[in-house]
Amino acid sequence: MNIAFDMDGVLRPLDLTFIRMAEAVNNEHAWKALELHILTQTKPQLNPGMFALQGDSIYCITNCSSENSANKKRRWLKHFFGDMVEILPVFGPKGAWGDDYYRPVAKDKLAVCYDNDIDIYFDDCPDIIRIMRELHKEDLDFGELPFIHFIKYGAWIEEGFE
Repeated sequence: MNIAFDMDGVLRPLDLTFIRMAEAVNNEHAWKALELHILTQTKPQLNPGMFALQGDSIYCITNCSSENSANKKRRWLKHFFGDMVEILPVFGPKGAWGDDYYRPVAKDKLAVCYDNDIDIYFDDCPDIIRIMRELHKEDLDFGELPFIHFIKYGAWIEEGFE
């Protein structure tokens, strides 16, 4: 079985308040403070190995603002999970909220799920899960694809929150 998880909000906590404040201030110091917070205060909130049997593959499908961001996430995963989790980054919009963010990220994550034969995918964003389910259902209606389970995981976030 191929199991995939989002990183921020699933494998590690996501501080949306801090992110929103950094966006509002929008200066280098705010972004550096956010990065320091993530690097020093973020510990795993979920062990993906608890979902897998021996021989299963575990992936992290995460939106990254840049290759540098993907490398930082890769190092975080390696530090806490060794070689158990392989990162599959997508490079969707940065700093956007709402459908301008959710739809392209959901499409990119769904393509990665197809390319890697993912059986089950966990994400904390209800909008991304909803869109992935809708797009997958449309794809299933037009072709022979394996069914993928898309599961919302994490704290309650109101759908459509912007």
